[in-house]
Formats: sequence, C-alpha cells, structure tokens
Amino acid sequence: AAMARISLEEPDETLLEKLIVKLLLDRQLKAPPAVASFAAPRLRKTFAAAHEFVDALDRASIASKRPVGIGLARSVLANLSEEESGP
Repeated sequence: AAMARISLEEPDETLLEKLIVKLLLDRQLKAPPAVASFAAPRLRKTFAAAHEFVDALDRASIASKRPVGIGLARSVLANLSEEESGP
C-alpha cells in the first residue's frame, strides 16, 4: 500500500506570532500582545525558534524577577542571537 507523505512547512511571521501567544498562555505567562508581535519578525521562522524564545523568556523572567514585556523580550532576543552567531 502506498503511504501518503505529509510535509509541515515552517511558519510565516503571522503563524509564528500566534504560536508565541499560545506558548506564553500555555506557560501562564502574562505578557502584553506586543511581545509576540515584537518577537515574531526578529526570530528565525521555525517552530523551534518560537519554543526557544518562550522558554528563554520564561527563565529570564524568573531569574530577573521581572514581568514579561518588550524590554525583557528585547534582552532575550539579543541573547539568543548571540548564541546563534557563536564566539
């Protein structure tokens, strides 16, 4: 029997933004909607990048005892891009 093949394309910016909102809600992180719209155009367009961003944002919020907002998101994005570019 022939097996159907399904491929899942990487998300575009709109889907990435919605995914970030969902991941924030899943973690019960209270974040203004602007955080997702700020981050989406600045992240790699992959599902993994959205997960990495929200995970890093959650950890940074706990470590710094700061609420999730644009400032914290900017800091997390800067750290993620430094990690990607390496030493």
